[in-house]
Amino acid sequence: MPRPKSKVALLDLSAHNFQKLHDFIEQLSPAEQAATFPPGTLNRNIRDVLTHLHHWHLLFLQWYEIGMKGKKPAMPAAGYTWRTTSELNQWIQIH
Repeated sequence: MPRPKSKVALLDLSAHNFQKLHDFIEQLSPAEQAATFPPGTLNRNIRDVLTHLHHWHLLFLQWYEIGMKGKKPAMPAAGYTWRTTSELNQWIQIH
């Protein structure tokens, strides 16, 4: 899909990609859905991945809310830069 150029297109793409993720998870067997990922991965299972994505979604909503008030949000999060997102991701994983 091409990059969205409007709010409607962005919402449509978001809904489409969410459905693709949901469909992928649903096609897995219950054992595969509950499986633990190999050692060395940041997230240990599908639940961790979904929680991680949710946390990033909450960060985005926070950036939007702060930006709409005319202020500059700490991006990606207070105490982190885009170069240190791996450390932020590790913090998200343990919290």
